[in-house]
Amino acid sequence: MMEPLISVIMPCYNHARFLPEAVASLQAQVYPHWECIIVNDGSSDNTAQVGARLAAVDSRVRLISQQNRGPSPARNRGLEEARGQLVHFLDADDYILPEMYEKMAEVFQIRSDVAAVYSGYQFVTAERAVMRSFPVLPESGDVFHDLLEGNRWPCHTIMVRKATVDSVGRFDESKALYGCEDWDLWLRIASTGGKFIPVNGESACYRRYPNTISKDNRRMLETGFAVIEKNLQLHKSCRLCKTAATRGRLRWGIYCCNGFRGEVQEIPMTGKLFGYLRFLFSIARTDLRVTCLVLGTLLRVVARNLARRKSPALNAESGK
Repeated sequence: MMEPLISVIMPCYNHARFLPEAVASLQAQVYPHWECIIVNDGSSDNTAQVGARLAAVDSRVRLISQQNRGPSPARNRGLEEARGQLVHFLDADDYILPEMYEKMAEVFQIRSDVAAVYSGYQFVTAERAVMRSFPVLPESGDVFHDLLEGNRWPCHTIMVRKATVDSVGRFDESKALYGCEDWDLWLRIASTGGKFIPVNGESACYRRYPNTISKDNRRMLETGFAVIEKNLQLHKSCRLCKTAATRGRLRWGIYCCNGFRGEVQEIPMTGKLFGYLRFLFSIARTDLRVTCLVLGTLLRVVARNLARRKSPALNAESGK
């Protein structure tokens, strides 16, 4: 049986310092049949030079440069250049462990009905220290409903058939989904009946540091809700879908509001809090219950963190 080629699409925006490490994690793969398409998305650092050096020493690596357009256009540009039957989206500041591609390619070879294969993952620091591990989720009987309730997989934990990605229209480049484009893509694949199959291990390593995009929790709140609303429109008459979407709004809202507590710790009361409130009230007309529950969580987070800032004893007690 012919072993499929994996096209690794690697957007890079000002992450030249991590780029060699990301490519090295591909070169360390047990499975050798891959190509890497680095998409330099208008970086102002030396991404172009670093990418060119990497391409010069490994024929499997190619560099494409474009004006800065964001992650979705960069990934779509990579898809245009991809030659493989399978695709994996790996950001330039992340990396993967050596057996990931071998495990995933084997599933695709055995199961012709599979659209995507996923693994567990780890949050790591810039220095590769493991912050938290997320074991692989079991196979779901209803992926679409589960995804309406929340994004189950970061982008680099999944490998997917290129034909499947092409058939659903690739990544949505709308700025309204910025930061949650992968979630939207998985939902569209699942809505066509695409099967998602797990492999063992926490093979994908996702860097978390102060400048990551998900730091802006208010924007993530808005884009997550936009993903849910967009994909719910495809199944407006489905009662189970509506229930799953309500759960998804609630879970996503609480997740983002809990993330907001760090912002309350770091900065005075600014427009960020009021931005949250404006957005929550804007959705109240469509889902008042979710709005009230999320608003309650937000206010508890704010009160708790303001109390901590005012109380040295409470700070010492919490170890902060």
